[in-house]
Amino acid sequence: MVLVGAFFTGGLIVVPFMLLAVIPLLKALFANPLNSHSRIGAMAQICSLNIALGAFYAAAILASSGVCFTL
Repeated sequence: MVLVGAFFTGGLIVVPFMLLAVIPLLKALFANPLNSHSRIGAMAQICSLNIALGAFYAAAILASSGVCFTL
């Protein structure tokens, strides 16, 4: 979020949607204790969080560049 606000200010419109999409992933990640039995599951959660954040970061960059999508 800080990078989007600092360098891609036109993409700030994407940030609320990113937060709405990432909150359930973060809740599930923080609810999972990191002991030796749950580390494999936590790695999958971290990967899905990383993919979601990367997708919304790319959307913010596209939104800030002035690309106009029309159907």
